[in-house]
Amino acid sequence: MNIRHIEDRYETENALMKAVSSGNEALAVECANHFFSYRIPQRLSNHLRDDRDLCITLNTILRKSAEHAGVHPIHIDSFSNGNIQQIERLASAEQLLLFLIKMVKGYCRLVAKYNLKDYSLPIQKAITYISTDLTADLSLKSLANQVNVNASYLSTLFKKEVGVPLTEYVNRNRIEYSKTLLSDTDLAIKTIAIYSGIPDIQYFTRMFKRITGMTPKAYRTQSCRN
Repeated sequence: MNIRHIEDRYETENALMKAVSSGNEALAVECANHFFSYRIPQRLSNHLRDDRDLCITLNTILRKSAEHAGVHPIHIDSFSNGNIQQIERLASAEQLLLFLIKMVKGYCRLVAKYNLKDYSLPIQKAITYISTDLTADLSLKSLANQVNVNASYLSTLFKKEVGVPLTEYVNRNRIEYSKTLLSDTDLAIKTIAIYSGIPDIQYFTRMFKRITGMTPKAYRTQSCRN
């Protein structure tokens, strides 16, 4: 491999990291395909092991790119560990390339969903805590204790930075999660309400209708038709 070839490969790798950090999925996929077009020296006699190790290395690079974008490590770690397990199960270079593209897209979506870089530290902590466990006590008082600030201060800061009151943000996240369960599972609506952090089924139904414009049952029926 000549010097220019190596420089081009590293340049493409840096472009891939930058694309993931900005959540630019299309550019990241283009960079990933470009990266794999380079001939990389065979390091081991086992070609499949060599390709797996390359994917694992890229997984490590991409997780740092997501962290640099402001995604909390708790979200990155879960996704990253799942990637390693899947990489070890793949049986060919073709499968590894397809999975790499999927992995790149996944990191971009993590950045798009959990990018907290523009928020202050208390708000970053509050949002991360909310997204980690929707069934927890997510009252203003509880969250203020978790992030170690005054409840009134947290309420004012949250509305200023996020644009909606903290309680409304929590409710909307719970309903969004319940929508996924209604669409993708056969769980009873009462069970979904509990898993979404709203164990009172009547209150859950009222809130769901206020936010979505329909009842949970109607939403599930519509999702099945689509």
